[in-house]
Amino acid sequence: EPTCDENGAFIRLALSSNNLSGELPKDLAILSNSLRFIAFQDSNLRGSIPAEYHLLSKLETLQLSHTRLSGSLPTEIALLTNLVSMELNNNAIVGSLPSEIGALSLLEKLSLQNLRLNGTIPTELGELVSIKNVYLQNNTLTGMIPSELGGLKQLSHLSFQDCALTGAIPPELGKLESLERLWLQGNMLNGTLPVELTQASTLVGLFLSRNEISGKLPSEIALWSNLRYLYLDQNKLTATLPSEIGFMRLIEAALSANDFSGSIPTEIANLNELQLLSLSSDSSSLSGSIPTEFGLLSSLQVLTLYSADFESTIPTEVGLLTDLGVLIIGRTQLTGPIPSEIGNLTGLKRLILSQNELKGMIPTAIGALTGLEQLSVDQQELFGMIPSDLSLLTALDSFDAFENELTGPFMCPEFIESCAVSCSNGTNQECRMLK
Repeated sequence: EPTCDENGAFIRLALSSNNLSGELPKDLAILSNSLRFIAFQDSNLRGSIPAEYHLLSKLETLQLSHTRLSGSLPTEIALLTNLVSMELNNNAIVGSLPSEIGALSLLEKLSLQNLRLNGTIPTELGELVSIKNVYLQNNTLTGMIPSELGGLKQLSHLSFQDCALTGAIPPELGKLESLERLWLQGNMLNGTLPVELTQASTLVGLFLSRNEISGKLPSEIALWSNLRYLYLDQNKLTATLPSEIGFMRLIEAALSANDFSGSIPTEIANLNELQLLSLSSDSSSLSGSIPTEFGLLSSLQVLTLYSADFESTIPTEVGLLTDLGVLIIGRTQLTGPIPSEIGNLTGLKRLILSQNELKGMIPTAIGALTGLEQLSVDQQELFGMIPSDLSLLTALDSFDAFENELTGPFMCPEFIESCAVSCSNGTNQECRMLK
């Protein structure tokens, strides 16, 4: 609601979520000597941002997110030299980010996500000496990340997620002494992960998924003593995983869909706060075995090991991971039985052991997993009767056990929506979408 100062002058217009319609009023410019705060978020306002707003010399906050604004960002916005926060998210604003924005020396928050911006990121963004948070995700920004951003000493959050950026990650970003979270996923960034980036010692979250980053993961990653979230999946990283990863304090490590080779370092078991670990290789060049030390990862909730050339069995120590909700081990060369200790994982919702070379019977202990929603043990060398205890798993939506040597008779319970089972004793049954 409107707020006045002691002299009766308007200083604040907070009218968000009021179903406002029409265009932004140009006449607000007459409040140039007093207005400090404008918030028209979550409204039906349309049209472009009036160029006349540059007269609002006292304005500190401009919040126009989730409206129907269009047009381009007026270059005159650079004249709002007292602006501290600008949020224009989720609009139809087009055009490029004006280089004049670098004149906003007091700006601390720039949030222009989910717009239709194009063109390159202006190097002048590196002149925002007070900036703490920059959110430009989900635009069509092209070109390279300006190295000039490395001079922003107060920058804490930087997001260029899901744009169309190319080139290498500038090593100058390692100079960002206040950086906590860096979102660069969903671009076309290439080159190697710069060692200099490990100098950003305050970094808590690094999100680089879905790029074309190549080379090896540097051993200097241990310098990220504060890093909790490491997302490097769907890149082109190669070589072995450095053992130094075990000296970090990670909570989530997403490393899937790269070209890592060699064995999994046992030092990963030192990550006693780790809740998510996903690891796979596009070329199936991961080898060795699943470390028995993984049983020490007592906080682990999601474990994905996919597409590897393992030549051992599933360690029984996996039964110690009692917080586990998702266990996916697929397309490996693992042999031996499904360990009955999996029955200890009573919080398990997804158990996927597809496309291995597992042998033996489906353990009856799986019947204890009463919260299980998906069970896949297809394309193995399993044999014997399918446990009748599976009928007790009333939360189960999907059961796949085809291409084994299982024997029947077996009829999928009606509460299972997707079921694919083949038996080898003449009572072959395949059932799908029973309800």
